[in-house]
Amino acid sequence: IKNATGNVAGENYEEIQYEGHGPSGTALIVHALTNNRNRTASEVRYIFSRKGGNLGETGSVSYLFDHVGLIVYKAEGVNFDDLFSHGIELEVLNIEENDKEGLHVITCEIKDFGKVRDAFY
Repeated sequence: IKNATGNVAGENYEEIQYEGHGPSGTALIVHALTNNRNRTASEVRYIFSRKGGNLGETGSVSYLFDHVGLIVYKAEGVNFDDLFSHGIELEVLNIEENDKEGLHVITCEIKDFGKVRDAFY
């Protein structure tokens, strides 16, 4: 618990990204927060191989993905047309209405995420 809350002196955590292929060639990106790169790499490699995949080099699958910001709102009490108009002003990539789950989903460029998040909250 002390590790998770950051109360242990000298612990430096870093975010690292692994890429690889899973079963049937599925492209996967794994983001991990770790204080031991070697241990984490070993564990991620083990999970990939145990499930029939293989860990790849940096950049081996990331080019297949669009890296975007994603903001999800409960649709309750929010007018979709107003949300859509505001999104156009902010130049977001997409706004979707998911009636089945009662959500509005906004997609934006990563560089604009903070601006879009602040404008909608």
